[in-house]
Amino acid sequence: MTVTTATPPLQVTLSSASGKAGETVTVSLSQVSNPVRNTSTISLEFTYDTTKLAIPTYVNGSAIEANEWAGVDTTTTPGKVTVIIADLASPTDSIFGLQNGELLRFTFPIKATAPTGTIPLPMTLPLALDRTGQGITSIVKTDGAITVTP
Repeated sequence: MTVTTATPPLQVTLSSASGKAGETVTVSLSQVSNPVRNTSTISLEFTYDTTKLAIPTYVNGSAIEANEWAGVDTTTTPGKVTVIIADLASPTDSIFGLQNGELLRFTFPIKATAPTGTIPLPMTLPLALDRTGQGITSIVKTDGAITVTP
């Protein structure tokens, strides 16, 4: 009898945070792929409520290496963040593929007028490619949220 196991899905997570009106909070975008470094490209979008949150800034996370590129657009469409992350090394390079871990870190200012409650950060993941350039079809995504506390 032969037993086969399915490859675990790519996991893409936008974390959650909480803070008071007028404060800033940090939300991370992370990925876990199996096998490690199986993902070569991720393209996604997430949205936020512009009446409660100001335009975020971002920095690369600890999992982004020198040969990888992250492009982020936070201003073209109010309330939408567009992200493209790609490994620019050769597919034959031994370190080709995105590392597991934090890819980007976003800092959101909570507007002073934001009421208490939860602000969802729903994510769409239009594209993820593996090391060979094929689409990854097994993806589990976890949306983030920002909770405004009293």
